[in-house]
Amino acid sequence: TIIFRSYVREFHRVTEKEKYDQYYVMITEDRKTDFWQSVYRGAYERWQAENVYVDLLGEHLSQEYSRSDLMRIAMTSGVDGILVESDAAMLVAQRATAEEIHGIVQYAQLCATLIAEGKDWSFADREFHASIARATHNSVFHRIIPSIHQSAFLAYNLMDNRRNEENSLQCHAMIADNLVRRDGIGAALAVRYHLQRAIDDLNKDFQKEQSDAAFQQ
Repeated sequence: TIIFRSYVREFHRVTEKEKYDQYYVMITEDRKTDFWQSVYRGAYERWQAENVYVDLLGEHLSQEYSRSDLMRIAMTSGVDGILVESDAAMLVAQRATAEEIHGIVQYAQLCATLIAEGKDWSFADREFHASIARATHNSVFHRIIPSIHQSAFLAYNLMDNRRNEENSLQCHAMIADNLVRRDGIGAALAVRYHLQRAIDDLNKDFQKEQSDAAFQQ
């Protein structure tokens, strides 16, 4: 904590001339993956225009910390906000109206219908995640969603489509079911599982491409 407090003080000293209005940190267990690096870059660039600085916590620390350690560090270090990838689902379970949750369920079902019919379901997928962000009633999640969508869109173009469909079919249903029951913890775990499967599948595809390229050489 002392190390990060010094880091935060140094941040405020270095950025005093830029006069950022707020300082947020993102926390994820997978910050080194291409997916979350892309999400971070998108969020950083978007929030610069709004005079907000966002940092991917752990990138500039001299040693590795667990996700829970990073949460404790951030909470005691005077940052303006903490972004954790699964928090959105917990907020939805607490704050969303019945109509908003019904909308989330409808988009999950629309994704399943379009996948079963072999049709383009990218719009329904984007709206599923966007409806979750809106239902948090939290402006921070409204800001980060476009970055996640952009990264997800790039990842899906590279990912095995069958695995992507299986992931979304299973996880969208899990997320929606937990939100209907107002189970914030269950919904958050389903979101984390959804993202982790996407990251793992993307890594498998990258490894296969590298292996195929090496074999051809």
